[in-house]
Amino acid sequence: MFGSNPEHFAVAAKIITEKIKPDGIDINFGCPVPKIIRQGAGAGLMKNLAGARATIQAVLVNTDLPVSIKIRAQAGNIDAQKFLKNISDLPVAALMIHGRTLAQGFVGNPDWKIVKESKKYFKGVILANGGINDLAGAKKVLKESKADGLGLARGVLGRPWLYKEIKKNKVIDLKVKQIFKIALEHAALEQAEKGKRGIIEFRKHLVWYMQGMVGAAKLREQLVKVSSLANRKKILK
Repeated sequence: MFGSNPEHFAVAAKIITEKIKPDGIDINFGCPVPKIIRQGAGAGLMKNLAGARATIQAVLVNTDLPVSIKIRAQAGNIDAQKFLKNISDLPVAALMIHGRTLAQGFVGNPDWKIVKESKKYFKGVILANGGINDLAGAKKVLKESKADGLGLARGVLGRPWLYKEIKKNKVIDLKVKQIFKIALEHAALEQAEKGKRGIIEFRKHLVWYMQGMVGAAKLREQLVKVSSLANRKKILK
């Protein structure tokens, strides 16, 4: 969940707990997207210590589910340590830290030392996140951050098998035909879930699947215009 009003979080937590019944609720204090920041949400709320604490408390009071949070290495003049000291007495179950600052956004080298040092201020499960794109990178992050686990995001776009690579500790080298097969399975699931809107939304995923392939530019040009699963199959064949 993300937002900027603790009262809205309180209502949302009740609805999620009673109607959706997930395994837990996560509050996002890490999103760097400008339109989110302008709302005072995401990493914009991380900069507001009082608001962030009130938000976490509002969720905790209105759910019996485990509550986790995601933050960045730093947002404005508030770094991870200041943020965690501010909520050290609250029963947050897990913490994901994106190793980049708000100013870095999605580029630049993450600071895994900050994740390691956060163990002094947070006793729950800590996950490291940011710039994890392959098995070698995952191993490096775990070694340098001493985190309990990893949070994968943009690194799995077009490469959903990265989860398996890390869990099995083995690089998965797929042929183009195998990648196309996975992309089509993904497209079918998206269409089944969201109908025609899913077909349109999936165009960006197809672009990610094609990254690094010979002739990818020409292929992408065709794929971003398709409006049916059948057309996609025809083009990829």
